[in-house]
Amino acid sequence: MSVMNNAPTPAKETQPWYRRSKPRRNIIIIVSTLLVLTLLYSFVPTYTARYIVAKQLDKFGLEHSGVETLKINPWTMEVWIGPVQFWSGDIEHGQLGEVGLKLNLLPVFQKHAMVESVLVRGIDIYVARAEDNTITLNGIPLNQFFPAEDTTRAEQADDESTPWGTGLGAFELQNSRLIFKEKTGGTLTVQLDSLMLNEFISWTPDQPGAFQLKGRVNDIELDWSGQARPFAEQITVTANAVTRQAELPKIIEFTGPLGQNPMERQSGVYNSEFQHEFTLFKSGRLEGKTVGQLEVIGADDDQDEKFLLSVERA
Repeated sequence: MSVMNNAPTPAKETQPWYRRSKPRRNIIIIVSTLLVLTLLYSFVPTYTARYIVAKQLDKFGLEHSGVETLKINPWTMEVWIGPVQFWSGDIEHGQLGEVGLKLNLLPVFQKHAMVESVLVRGIDIYVARAEDNTITLNGIPLNQFFPAEDTTRAEQADDESTPWGTGLGAFELQNSRLIFKEKTGGTLTVQLDSLMLNEFISWTPDQPGAFQLKGRVNDIELDWSGQARPFAEQITVTANAVTRQAELPKIIEFTGPLGQNPMERQSGVYNSEFQHEFTLFKSGRLEGKTVGQLEVIGADDDQDEKFLLSVERA
């Protein structure tokens, strides 16, 4: 004989609607907070940097345009700016075409400041030295950027602290011009097609960095390359220097007349290929050697019969 239990099954307890929506609301709050933080991290550095740069330029009394091109990408650690112009008064404007750099923050924990790469294009700068030896950049006195030395500051910081190391992975300067006007009236025009520096790292002082320069100085062609150890105990530089189309008038354009009397005749082309090796010792002694060749073509120089050089080819 079986007994059937017809008691009703208790109904499943249901949560109130406000309890059911609480997890969803928490997710929405978390996602919204992360979104706001992401936007702040993405855009605040750019606008903060623009404000600081513009504020500093205004502080120095410089007129400027193009600061709004500054962009910082904190996700890739890249900074870009350009084109930018800056000037003071009616002096011709200086120009910075484009600058980009990429940072590496990982070595920071070892007190190493590492810039992975820097690219600079289209610099156009005018530098002049006055009779009192003050130097101006596009009419802007450079001494205002360097505060007077604080004599009350201790000569040295804590000797036990480890100094920061600096490193540059790659630097490239392209299509830039520097015009330097000397107080004597001479002009030096440097036109750089490219300047490259690679692997200059202070915490590996015995590992050489490489450099390469191609350009013109007063239309004298330069093609120099080599290696340097600027952080080593004994600083060394080795360079292959090729110079083309050097002419006396191009040199005199900067130095002024060679001697008291002007040259009556000045012609000829000078080309050279040299290999230089220099070492600067800790004591300050400099030692080096240079080997190579100098080619002279069609030289005909005469200075008041005190100096005479006439060479067809040598």
